[in-house]
Amino acid sequence: MCKMLLQITDDKGAPLSAVLLSLSGEKQYRSNNLTHEDGIMIFIGLVSIETCSGNTGLNACVKSFVPD
Repeated sequence: MCKMLLQITDDKGAPLSAVLLSLSGEKQYRSNNLTHEDGIMIFIGLVSIETCSGNTGLNACVKSFVPD
């Protein structure tokens, strides 16, 4: 088992909350979660072969985000 800790920030380093993170891996693994107010999301209990083998996809989506 392993975990993945991510912190999502803007280009100035400020944390971004409510970012939808979609993690997918082998064996039909899927997880969709929103970042917390501090921009952090932790995926816990991942089977290492699914997420650490290089066959993992991570997408981020921010609703109504307009970059400066």
